[in-house]
Amino acid sequence: MEVHLLNLFSLHGKYFGDDENRLTANLLFLLSELRSTVLPEFLRLLSIPYQGLDLDKMRVAFQSHVTTASGIDIPDAELRLGDQIHLLVEAKIGHRHLESSQLHSYARYLSRSGAVTRRMVCITQVDERARFDSIIASIEPQILPLGTCYYLRWYQLLESIKRSLRLSWQTMAGTDRRILYGRKIDYGQRIATLFLREVEQSMYYMKIINELASGELEDVVVTTQDSWFMKVAKRHKVWFPSGSLRYGLRPSKYVAYYETADGSNENPKSISYLARNLIWWSRITVSDARQQRELKQVFADNEVANKISSWHKDTDTFHIVLTEKPVKLRRPIPLGKSSNYARVLSKRRYSLTALMNADTIDDLF
Repeated sequence: MEVHLLNLFSLHGKYFGDDENRLTANLLFLLSELRSTVLPEFLRLLSIPYQGLDLDKMRVAFQSHVTTASGIDIPDAELRLGDQIHLLVEAKIGHRHLESSQLHSYARYLSRSGAVTRRMVCITQVDERARFDSIIASIEPQILPLGTCYYLRWYQLLESIKRSLRLSWQTMAGTDRRILYGRKIDYGQRIATLFLREVEQSMYYMKIINELASGELEDVVVTTQDSWFMKVAKRHKVWFPSGSLRYGLRPSKYVAYYETADGSNENPKSISYLARNLIWWSRITVSDARQQRELKQVFADNEVANKISSWHKDTDTFHIVLTEKPVKLRRPIPLGKSSNYARVLSKRRYSLTALMNADTIDDLF
């Protein structure tokens, strides 16, 4: 039997402009290509027994057209292995919601399958568990047997890919070096590394400052810090760009901390510390942030973790930046005219030379 394998290049060409379709297609490409590692781990996540089955014959299809009672529907993915396994996958990124009518239609289609093991799988970026449970309550056992429908978060899926290929941060960085030096690499580890990085860029905006061209970067961005935020900046080397900015601030080389007069800051009404930015995340969920290796120490601090969780439901996104240790300026830069506080907030971006030569914040205007 001829096995149909997905082609990465044709998938990329068809879905270049749509993050949700592109990432789902790329995930299916990994499942199709890595049938001895990533595909078995995916089946394990769904409690599907596969031992003794020939996974080489699994048909992996992206956006296959299926005939349902309402006409022709297009699930994001369909995986079939003869009369043994039949999966339908619906994937969402960002704030796109699971739809009841769509899932009911897919459930009715799957109910007519004669496969021994059936699964309807929903994968979302933000937390849609309550919505999923509400929809599935009228699908199981009325349409499909109990336990047929599975809910996953993208971060769980990404962790399973890393686990199946033993991909650590060091291993991923090592594939770059081997490419640069013209050495042999593990094919599976390499394409999975590229996929994981593409997810970072698409589901949330992640930039490593050292990898950006100088022309893409501002010199210094000023952030206002009350004493709690200032404490966190010093202890954990992170700061939080304003959540009111939908797509986050443009990345900068440095962050300067303006300490507010909240009664506890050591240097009220002045720019007192400067730190070099290292990694910039925008539009990231709390769950995804918890999975970032570089942020583990932040979420290991229960006080900070609880505070972040209190600001954001997991259906929300926020911005966070990892820095080097903040350095106190030899001469903190005082506010000057009190009316310039608003000007600091509205401008925010300054050249490093102007900042370091300022006697007061007035000199920045």
